[in-house]
This record gives sequence, structure tokens and C-alpha cells, in this order.
Amino acid sequence: VDPQLGNGLLEVLPSVPPGQTAVSGTAIRVGRGSVDVAASHRGDTWTTTVTGRLACTLHVGATLPTAATVTAVTLNGAPAPYVVRDSNQGRQVLVSTSCDGTSRVKVLAS
Repeated sequence: VDPQLGNGLLEVLPSVPPGQTAVSGTAIRVGRGSVDVAASHRGDTWTTTVTGRLACTLHVGATLPTAATVTAVTLNGAPAPYVVRDSNQGRQVLVSTSCDGTSRVKVLAS
């Protein structure tokens, strides 16, 4: 969870640790609001769900291994435009949406 609220932005790009299938956090304080985050990784699928209670732009997705090739991305079950950026943590796949409400991003990769 990377708040950049001075710019009206919150990034949630979790990396599920090797040997685990899921991580989560609830009521994470962000500015004057909070978010719940749940992330899972099974096989070639990464899923991140964020429920936000604040006003901003949300970049939500997942951090994949560096060599992963993205094959499909959905937001709340529908195909979604996405951005891929490589970082020291791995290949980050993100979708832009609103911070208010629940957003589920599913990333398929090989």
C-alpha cells in the first residue's frame, strides 16, 4: 500500500511471498480513510481485491516475477486496460480506478 494522497493517488500492488498463496490486511489507515486489501497467487493467476473508503485514484494490481508475460487483466470481471512497469520488486501490473468501493483485479500471466 503506497499512499501518494498529495497527488490524489493510492497504489496497491502486492507481492504474495514465495511459499504463500495469500496475504491480506484490513482497516489500513490511509489519510482520512482506510482500505482493506486481499491478494492471492495460484498458478498463473494473481488476484487483488481492494475495498476503499476514501476519495482518490486507485492503481491496483499485482507484482509478478520479473520474467512473467501478462496474458489477460480484468477489473471486476471485465477486461480492463492496464499498465506494466518493471521495478526492483518485479513486474508490476496495474489498473486505474476509483478508491471508493470494491475493486478486484485478476492478472493472468505465463
